Amino acid sequence: MGNVNCEDVNPFFWYSGDPVTQTGWIYNKPLDVRDLMSTEKFMLVKNQPQDIIIAYTVGQGDDPISSITSARERVRFLFEEYNNNFPNSFIMPDYNEIYPKEFHLSQNYPNPFNPTTKIKFSIPSPTSPLSKGGMQGGLTNVSLIVYDILGRKVTTLVDEPKAPGNYEITFNASRLASGVYFYSLSSGNFISTKKMILLR
Repeated sequence: MGNVNCEDVNPFFWYSGDPVTQTGWIYNKPLDVRDLMSTEKFMLVKNQPQDIIIAYTVGQGDDPISSITSARERVRFLFEEYNNNFPNSFIMPDYNEIYPKEFHLSQNYPNPFNPTTKIKFSIPSPTSPLSKGGMQGGLTNVSLIVYDILGRKVTTLVDEPKAPGNYEITFNASRLASGVYFYSLSSGNFISTKKMILLR
């Protein structure tokens, strides 16, 4: 379908055009159509908007191999057009600035406490060497456990995959006796333990 103003085309569909208003490109031939989409590795940041720019091109040759060659030539053309028309329009974020650079377990506050205290910890970017051991689908397996003075487990505060970022957990010790307790954060090859005092 021709004679379409590009400004009237909805860019949110996989193919250019809008199937609702039936404007733009329409494919109605009884042939097999296959798609392959490839991107560089990138990270979606929770609760933060992110622009993803996609250019779609097709190529057809006399056979599958020559079709790939044709598509690659068109991709080179797209890169040139993009660089000539949209210079410096996109800056790749530095994920090491968005996320903590390393695991960190903070001292609880207040300490001594009665009966609640807050425990903060940080999970680094997926690119951190320490985060690799506990990775699961982009998340990091994390456990935060409280022990008594004899090393017996009192309670598990966290035991689940977590996204990179900073966290704060409230520990309620209203059912525990006064004394010294330890809390330990572990993930992959990382482990950190700190002491806290429950004083009634």
